[in-house]
Amino acid sequence: MKNDATIRRSCTALFVLFCILYLLLFQHDVMCLVQDVLSRGQTTYRPIVTTLLLTTLLVLLQRAVRGLLGFDGRWEAVSYLPSCLVLAFVADIDVRTLRYPLTKWVWVAALAVGLLLLLAWLHRMMWRRKTTRHAALMWPNLLTFSLLFLLTLQLTNHNAAAHQELAAWRHATAEDYDALAAVGERSLETTQPLSALRLLALARTGTVGDRLFRYPQPYGADALVMNRFNRQSTLFGADTYGRLLGDEPYGGESGMAFARRLYARDDTPFTRDLFIAALLLDDHLDEFCRTFPPEALGDTLAPIHYREAWLLEAHLNPAFLYTDDELQPTLDAFLAVLHDDSLTPVANRNTRFRYYGKTFYDYYYRKQ
Repeated sequence: MKNDATIRRSCTALFVLFCILYLLLFQHDVMCLVQDVLSRGQTTYRPIVTTLLLTTLLVLLQRAVRGLLGFDGRWEAVSYLPSCLVLAFVADIDVRTLRYPLTKWVWVAALAVGLLLLLAWLHRMMWRRKTTRHAALMWPNLLTFSLLFLLTLQLTNHNAAAHQELAAWRHATAEDYDALAAVGERSLETTQPLSALRLLALARTGTVGDRLFRYPQPYGADALVMNRFNRQSTLFGADTYGRLLGDEPYGGESGMAFARRLYARDDTPFTRDLFIAALLLDDHLDEFCRTFPPEALGDTLAPIHYREAWLLEAHLNPAFLYTDDELQPTLDAFLAVLHDDSLTPVANRNTRFRYYGKTFYDYYYRKQ
């Protein structure tokens, strides 16, 4: 009995620790979204309170399963299977549709019930405990917990781009644009809302010219147009984005047209940076150089992506005069790789991306 009580406390402590780490570190932003969706925006997410409340309910669920099926001793950890599945289910919301994959979880629940009943029968009929040594009882529980925790992580939402997107929304709603601009800076994955929010952050912090091509930009200027039907969440959606941006695109309006309209209506550093970003992202190199010539933005003291654009325009259009001794060697090296016929198209693109992937040059020639 004494060993049973020790095993029970040890397993509870291990499960509680996993829940805290899982909810506060791994699924922090997902849980914020879940609460916002379920409460329809009527409550404020409190990470500690939510974690403690959910963990307590899951421990009570384990106690009920243990009392009903009789798992104890070396079988103690098996009684945590339903709690781990509920923990995984809660955070398995689709961040795009705000729905749970119920078909998947119906099958998981059915299999879990069958497995629990089978293990309970084996526990009662075949594998009764033959030792009372604590170590002999704990090792099977540790192995079982390892499998349960891996199962929890596998079944739940672990899409990196989705987690980055939710982190970006969190920083955006707090108007922490420096933190927002840093989200996913080293990642090769992105989503349309994440790209839109980062463009907003770069324009708000005045770093479009320095950081625009540090991120993947598969959407071009259309990243600025937030799809109103992507989400129905109060905190994470087009309404919040429009409030932070100060306006919303018209129906059917492209990102380029939207940025142009904002700049024409109100010439501020923010709208100017958005317009410049749109011009560069949609390859409007000629218009960028005409509208924002070197003397207008600081010439060789301007941010690096502007200088790259001017230098590339001077290469493509001899009538446009611009020199930059610092960046010219990089452009020459890039063009040498671009026109290297010894490389296959795939190898050429990979080489350019490896060495020049965060330059405007590589973005401009990305389709070649």
